[in-house]
Amino acid sequence: MGNKIEREMKEEVKHETGTENMPDERKEDSIIEGVDIVRTFLMGEVEVRVLRGISVKIRRGEFVAIMGPSGSGKTTLLNQLGLLDTPNSGKVIINGADTSMMSDKEKGRFRLHNLGYVFQDYALLPELSAVENVFISLMMQGKSKTEYESAAAESLTAVGLGDRLSQLPSKMSGGQQQRVSIARALAHKPVILFADEPCANLDSKNSKDVLELFKNFNKEKGQTIVMVTHEDWHAAYADRIIRLKDGIVVE
Repeated sequence: MGNKIEREMKEEVKHETGTENMPDERKEDSIIEGVDIVRTFLMGEVEVRVLRGISVKIRRGEFVAIMGPSGSGKTTLLNQLGLLDTPNSGKVIINGADTSMMSDKEKGRFRLHNLGYVFQDYALLPELSAVENVFISLMMQGKSKTEYESAAAESLTAVGLGDRLSQLPSKMSGGQQQRVSIARALAHKPVILFADEPCANLDSKNSKDVLELFKNFNKEKGQTIVMVTHEDWHAAYADRIIRLKDGIVVE
């Protein structure tokens, strides 16, 4: 499964970004590499440097947790690695592709086809059913109705919601809504799943259920996962922890 996903991503990168000379992924164990990432923001007239030249590598099939105190740059780093934001300097290489060479349009296509995201607020459309929330991104990829409906149902079944395909988010618990968002993030079989505080709005039981799902997808399907969390027991599910403080990696 992992090799198939990687081959599909490589072909998509060639097609969408023109990086035909991208290195063979089998020769490089790192699937994400951040190189000297600097990100600053203006607070009034003051420039605040949130990331201070961070370099990190994440291996293929690894489950990594990013931790640190409030304001340390956790979400900012996730946004750089997940191509949701652009660093002031430095670059992000994903599966051998230097994303700093991509246009905004190319990055958008790259995200749509190859990356998945889970956020703490679920980000579901309230007027759509569970299965409709999941297959929206598949429709945007140009899949046929049969393909996107089947893939969405399969993904919801994989997270334990196969009997709630037509249910609206308002009729679901917080844990169930987060499962829908996970199903949406995984329906197109992304090479990398990014999760920003995915259990922040959940109680301990639902948090455990979500983290168990992540662990199962990681171990059984080789899913690479990068997760921001502030809870030590959440991070315990990961293979490795990257700790930040004041915009630099300290451990």
